[in-house]
Amino acid sequence: MSALPPPPYAAATCEALSTTMGHLASTITCKFGPESESGVEEVVQVQQARFTHKLRELRQHTDQLGSCFAEADVVHPDLGNALQTAVSLCHDSMVGFPLKVTSAEAPEFFARYDALVDTHVRLFILGTQLLIM
Repeated sequence: MSALPPPPYAAATCEALSTTMGHLASTITCKFGPESESGVEEVVQVQQARFTHKLRELRQHTDQLGSCFAEADVVHPDLGNALQTAVSLCHDSMVGFPLKVTSAEAPEFFARYDALVDTHVRLFILGTQLLIM
């Protein structure tokens, strides 16, 4: 199978995910950070800080992947479709992040989403490397 132009919405999908990551990191920081008004426990604040750092890392790699898609002249269709699907699925899971989580429930949710973010960071790094080749 020969290479084709990148999937038509790949860069835009990356941009949407990046925007979502920025909003989510800000919202979580406001809700669970040290300056929140809800009297959040220090343990939750530490988890929140680590998680928002990972969200920012994911955002950085999403931006890099989107730039690679935008600058690519050709992409193997299977690679382009797989990466665009991964970005879309990541976006869907992050949009579904339960923002009505209480401080008591936060550690469980951070742990659950932590693995998801780590997996997508690694996938997007690999995808970026493959698109650069």
